[in-house]
Amino acid sequence: MKPRPPHNAVWRNAPARFTGMLCGLATFGQAVGLAAAEHNSSKPPYPPSPVIQGIAWHWDTYTNAAPGSDLWPVTWGADDHLYAAWGDGGGFGGSDSDGRVSMGFARIEGGPENCRGINVNGGKNPESPASFPKKGKTSGIAFVDGTLYASINLQDGPWPAVNHTLAWSADRGATWTKADWLFPKGAAN
Repeated sequence: MKPRPPHNAVWRNAPARFTGMLCGLATFGQAVGLAAAEHNSSKPPYPPSPVIQGIAWHWDTYTNAAPGSDLWPVTWGADDHLYAAWGDGGGFGGSDSDGRVSMGFARIEGGPENCRGINVNGGKNPESPASFPKKGKTSGIAFVDGTLYASINLQDGPWPAVNHTLAWSADRGATWTKADWLFPKGAAN
């Protein structure tokens, strides 16, 4: 049985809801960014939401299972698990130094009340050794027809003059193949 969110939505359409949630979060992020840029104004950048009445953070439920690891782009797998990538750190169960890799990949199983993270590639006690132990950061991941894709910053120069490439995994992140072409260095990259 899959957990139901507080608003009793059915999870079978979760990928569509997830996309909608991401669009909402992106809009919220734009509003926050605009508000920060216009911090001298007392006028809100947007009118109050007719849908969102408030946000309450329940810090008593907060947990950090991967201290020292950052970035965390996430995608939904066909096996109904979440897949994520992190930069700098040991991933789940690791720390900033224990299991540290430049970039690792993980699977998140279970629902909000009982989730657990498993390091798939790299990190502390991974299922597979790190494909990117010393260099590489991802800006996004996505599953397409059973293949996991990642956009990779190769960290081969000072930011933003770095090359980017595409990598893919046919085994849910266990092993990776990098494209033999690059998105070339440059500020517009």
